[in-house]
Amino acid sequence: MSKSSMRSNEGKGALILLAGGASRRMGTDKALLDFDGEPLARRVIHRLHGRGEWEPFIVANRFHPFTEWGWPVVRDPWPGAGPLAGLVAGLQASSHDWNLAVACDMPFVSRELAAVMYQSAVVESGSDAVIPRTGGKFHPLFACYHRRCLPVGEALLKNGERSLQALRSMISIHVLDEADFPPSIDPERALFNMNRPSDLKRARKWK
Repeated sequence: MSKSSMRSNEGKGALILLAGGASRRMGTDKALLDFDGEPLARRVIHRLHGRGEWEPFIVANRFHPFTEWGWPVVRDPWPGAGPLAGLVAGLQASSHDWNLAVACDMPFVSRELAAVMYQSAVVESGSDAVIPRTGGKFHPLFACYHRRCLPVGEALLKNGERSLQALRSMISIHVLDEADFPPSIDPERALFNMNRPSDLKRARKWK
């Protein structure tokens, strides 16, 4: 997909759904796992897209079946290089300044928390990213990234670096701590991601 196919200046920004992982620990493609009657990746977009605040597109290693869902699909040009590669591919395709990146394996992502991150991004205009943190742990796969991160990410990939932690160390970030979350949000659920069958079992009990 070319940049020209992205509509600029609509809503808050782009919603970059990262669906290119190998899902080795899960044993099956997490993006297509049935969760409460729909594929997990599509559920994540529906939870965040809401009334059209974000312009969604999907970063994946293949187009089928994602193109059937009605959102643009961007092929990851660095398959197997991890989430940093997916984020960079998304930023390359986006025409927006601010972009909400989210992993496809987070069934309870919060639109309210996304809105708070975006507002923090606007207020903290000198920051390159807004990343939530709970219990001392950063959550870079549900975070807002400015396009200023793109050349840094590209340089890291060119040098063989795949770590989002490396990106974080080279950009200016605003940390959204748990104390800054809206009181209605359960941080454990909102930032819960599934890597193993046991995680899926736990998440299905939460429904």
